[in-house]
Order: sequence, then structure tokens, then C-alpha cells
Amino acid sequence: MPASPWRRWRGLNPSATAPPPAGAVDYFGADAAAIPARFKEKFPQGVRALEVIVYPDYIFTNVQDSAQKMHVDRYQLRDGRWREPTPVKLFGNLKTEADIAAVTFDPNEVAFAEISKLVKDAPARVKVETPSISHVTVKRGLPFEKEVLIRVFVTGPRGNGFVEYDKKGTFMKAHD
Repeated sequence: MPASPWRRWRGLNPSATAPPPAGAVDYFGADAAAIPARFKEKFPQGVRALEVIVYPDYIFTNVQDSAQKMHVDRYQLRDGRWREPTPVKLFGNLKTEADIAAVTFDPNEVAFAEISKLVKDAPARVKVETPSISHVTVKRGLPFEKEVLIRVFVTGPRGNGFVEYDKKGTFMKAHD
């Protein structure tokens, strides 16, 4: 079975600056700016997300069902198409509509267009040998931070780290 485009792109010695395969979507590059439009396409009435996880060529998001507020569904955007949602089992403190409302956010308030700059910035902010970006998350920084944070995860052969930015893409803190 051939490797996925992302696996081929990362190769054995991943590089944060390596280009994606020809014709592929690049959510770490130019296609990051299109993420809000993709949300509007799928959720024209608006949506409240618990989390958005961005990989170079696909996106996962957990969103609150607008009709049944106690339901959360996981959607995947891959190959330019939104896949059918799957239910998410809620754990911990997510027991009421108010609990879910406290952790959700409007993805339109996040500067997804900044992701391409952030994935270039993050490797220099953490002490990770031969750094590459594995993924980017957008969610509230609970339980310690109430605000929505963009976290860029950096990986290397001897360690990992992540860099936090606010929802507009302003640097906040690096974690080695």
C-alpha cells in the first residue's frame, strides 16, 4: 500500500520547509487562509467548535450540533470534501449545555490565515533538534487559559514541543 502524501512529504528526515506534493492541499501554507470559507461552506448557519486540528492535508473538527446542543460531532475535511460526521463521547466536565458552551468558540474569530506564518515561526521558538511541524490545534486553553489558543506542535527525533499563539496569531509562549 503506498504511503499517504503526508507520509511521503515528511519522509524519513522531515523538514518544516519541505513543499507538499504537487496538486495537494496545503493547510500549513497557502490553503490555510481558505479554512474559514470551508467552514462556512459546511456550516452556512454558523458553528461552535470545541477544537480544530489542522494537518498539512486534512482537518478534523469537533463541533456542537446546533439542533441538539448536548451532541458533539467530529467532522473531517479531506481531499476537498467534508466526510460524514461521527459522534463524540463527552467526558469530564462536559455534562450540560452550559459546560459545552463554555468550551466552544466561533471558528470565524480565529486567524487561520496566520497558520502558514506560525508553522514557520514555531521551530525557532523551541529547542527541538531537526524540527518539523506535526499539527496545529485551535481550542480553548482550559483549564489554565480561558482564551482560544493556536498551538503549533513541533516534533524531532530527540524531543517535542509546542508554541502557543492567541487566536489572532500573536506569540504567547513556547513549551520545550
